[in-house]
Amino acid sequence: TLGFGGQWQFLTHWNAMIQLLYYISCGILTFLSHSHHSTRSAIFRVVVFPLSLFVALMYWTLYTIDPALVISPTAEFSETAFFNHMKHSFVVVWTISELVIVPHSNYNNNNNNN
Repeated sequence: TLGFGGQWQFLTHWNAMIQLLYYISCGILTFLSHSHHSTRSAIFRVVVFPLSLFVALMYWTLYTIDPALVISPTAEFSETAFFNHMKHSFVVVWTISELVIVPHSNYNNNNNNN
């Protein structure tokens, strides 16, 4: 049993849901309006990009130290390596590919006149 929080106690699941909601909203807003580009860029810059990098780096760092820290011994046999990479590595690939392909607006601090 997973205990309190179930599968939602893992940051990987939160990251997957945030990524899913972000990309669905981007797809919908692309067809509806172009006026939300700065909001999408801000969400990408503040939430999506840092969270995906953090999840991947922390998972693979802990997995390198000791796989039992992130995968229970019973789940290690039921979870394939491909599925493991889908959850923890490919999110970074998608995030970096969006960073390269989609032009995001830069943060502009108008208070700094130097």
